[in-house]
Parts: sequence; C-alpha cells; structure tokens
Amino acid sequence: MGRLAFLVLAVVTVLSLTGCGSSHRRGSSTYSANRVASAFTKHGLALHSAPGACGDGYVCLDNADASVWVYVFVGHTSGELGYVVGSNERQTTTANVTVVWDRQRRRQVGAALQSLR
Repeated sequence: MGRLAFLVLAVVTVLSLTGCGSSHRRGSSTYSANRVASAFTKHGLALHSAPGACGDGYVCLDNADASVWVYVFVGHTSGELGYVVGSNERQTTTANVTVVWDRQRRRQVGAALQSLR
C-alpha cells in the first residue's frame, strides 16, 4: 500500500474513533483557508484540497507529495480532528491551523506560519 493511501486510511480510522483528537475554538486569531494556502504557497508549498475524509468544520489541505498536511478549522464553535503523526513527522497548531509535516519541510512550514502572524 502506498504511503498516501496508508496515511488516508490512518486519518479516516482515527477520525472514526470517538474522544480522540484535539478540540479548537474560534478565537480572535483565526485564519481563512485561502489565507493559509496563500502563506504556504508564498514559501514554496502549494496546497490543494486533500483527498479523503476531513473532520467536521475543517478544511483539509496538502501539498503535491503529501509531505505537508494542513487542517484549518472554519466551524462555528468547536471541532475535533484526529490524525496520526508518523515517526518522521512533526505537528504544530497556531490559532485555528494545525500542520503535520515531514522534517525536511521544517523551514518552509515555519516561515509560512510566521507569515500568518
């Protein structure tokens, strides 16, 4: 099974479990999916709609080689998101944006998140 197919299967499996994931509330610092995609594109990571299931209230994006996954919470009050972070991946959350990325993308992801602020 390819890495992308395994990752999609893992995300769908985790999303189906209850009580897992992280909760987010919309606060004063929220970013639209378009603004997030623009910030990442500016730093060399063109994002598009990710295939497969996405949590309620989220817009899920990834780049062409699926080394960066971005989950933007756009719901009204709260939402839950389940995902699996692999051994070669890192995860961070800023406001309503959660990013999971391969270590090799650390600088690009950091620069994109910094440009959102």
